[in-house]
Amino acid sequence: DKVFISVTSVALWYTGTLPGMLVGLWIARDVGIVGSVYWLVRKETVRKRDKNNDGEDDNNNSFALMDPQNTPLKVQASFMSKVNTTLQIGLIALG
Repeated sequence: DKVFISVTSVALWYTGTLPGMLVGLWIARDVGIVGSVYWLVRKETVRKRDKNNDGEDDNNNSFALMDPQNTPLKVQASFMSKVNTTLQIGLIALG
């Protein structure tokens, strides 16, 4: 839903329907959320890999695998997050 909201809001900003500041805030918030989750998953993945490492030097620590089924980080959306997403989609629908 983040990609849908971002692409649609940028298109509506481009046509002059939504103000640029609002679209910028939405995109900055989404980039912050996705970046934070990526950082936390990478940190936990490296930590697990280091615990399981048997002394071998592994060069695969530079990326995190973003697999929702196997991630060590379990995140559930809060009620406010669901309300926010609903309001964003509603505003986009009005545009």
